[in-house]
Amino acid sequence: MAAEEEGGDDLEIHVQRVSAKVIDELRLSVPLFLQKSGPGAPDYTRIRKVVKPSNTAKIERLINTFQEWPQLLDPTLEHLIQPLVTAFIHYVQNYAIRYRQASPEKLIDPLPRAICRSLYTFCKVRGPKVISRFFRNGPDILEPMLDAFELWNRPAECANSSDQLIWEEKYVMLLWLSHLALTPFDLESISTPA
Repeated sequence: MAAEEEGGDDLEIHVQRVSAKVIDELRLSVPLFLQKSGPGAPDYTRIRKVVKPSNTAKIERLINTFQEWPQLLDPTLEHLIQPLVTAFIHYVQNYAIRYRQASPEKLIDPLPRAICRSLYTFCKVRGPKVISRFFRNGPDILEPMLDAFELWNRPAECANSSDQLIWEEKYVMLLWLSHLALTPFDLESISTPA
C-alpha cells in the first residue's frame, strides 16, 4: 500500500515538474498551428485555411498530458483558448462558404475541424463548463455560427459520410451555440435585413 502511494506521489511530482515545459510548448505550438508562419500577434491574413492532422494530434497530445491534473492548465487556459476561438470566429465570419472538407487521402483538415478537435480535447480534460467560459458570446456571431453549422452539415451536399462534420465539430459548435443561446440580447440585434 505504501509503495502505491509513493508511486502516485512520484507521478504527481513528475507531472508538476514537466507541466511548465508542456504549457510552454503549447503556448508556442498554438500560434504555429493557426498561422502560416511564425508566432506573434494574431495576423488574420496569415491564418491557415487547412491544417495537417499530425499538427492537430500534437496539440491534442500536449493537452491530454493534463488529463489527471487538469487544474494545472487553469492559469494559462485563456492564453491557450483565445487564439483558437478568435481564429474560429474569423474563419466562420469570412470563409464559411469556402469550408473545405478533409482531403480524400486525409492529408489535410479544414482549420475549423482542427480547432474543434483541439477545443474538444480541452473540454475533455478541463470540462465543458470551464472551457465554454472562453467562448465569445456576442450577438454578432450567433447568426454566422448557425449559418456555418447548417452549411457545413448538409447531408444532401456531402458525397459520403466522411465529408460531413465530424462529431468533435458538432460537439463544439453546439456547445458554443448553447452558450450563445443563454446570453441575453435584443433579438433585433441579430436579424439580418431581408
